[in-house]
Amino acid sequence: MNEENNDSVDALLKKYDRRSAAKNDDVTAMQAVICILIAAAMFAANFFYPERTAELYRYVRAQTECTDEVIPNPVDAISELL
Repeated sequence: MNEENNDSVDALLKKYDRRSAAKNDDVTAMQAVICILIAAAMFAANFFYPERTAELYRYVRAQTECTDEVIPNPVDAISELL
């Protein structure tokens, strides 16, 4: 009976390990798909609304080049206080 429980526990652990490994791949794949869709939308929008697309592109560039942190690091804040 005890060995039978160990087998079922091991089988469950393997099953959930496979699921958690697949979850990470799903997140990465979803981010890649979203990036590709945004790039395709920007490319298509450039044909119909070039001025607005250029303005949006400049805005995105400005946001990515900004060195200000959106969410400050709590460790840095504490170290500045000390």
